[in-house]
Amino acid sequence: RKMDEENPDDLLLMYPQLTMHLRLMNSDINIAEAYLAGNRLDSALFFAKRGFAKDRELRQDWTYPALVLGNVYLKRNQVDSALYCYRATFKQTSQNDRIDINNGIADVYRKQNQPDSCRYYAKLALDTAQMIH
Repeated sequence: RKMDEENPDDLLLMYPQLTMHLRLMNSDINIAEAYLAGNRLDSALFFAKRGFAKDRELRQDWTYPALVLGNVYLKRNQVDSALYCYRATFKQTSQNDRIDINNGIADVYRKQNQPDSCRYYAKLALDTAQMIH
């Protein structure tokens, strides 16, 4: 089978040194989510930032590290930082990721008591979900 440059698994086979970095990034993000679920926000922030930094270092620009970091910031009531993270990779995201990002942005505006903006982004998330599911 010919190596497909668009397939991340094939790229990992071509560049095995990338494998460990990607695994570390994923581990950091998974640990951040576990701490976030347990409301251990300082630990969640540490691992989310580290995973996000590794993502940027690898120039992957995957949505998930930015989304998790945004979720941590949101739960810490750092809404400007959360909004930055949600918008950081929006252009490169899949429609599934846009659902989560728009929900996050809606939550930011809900916390800022901006109901019109909250409804707008919640509706974008709902419309996207209905379109693809």
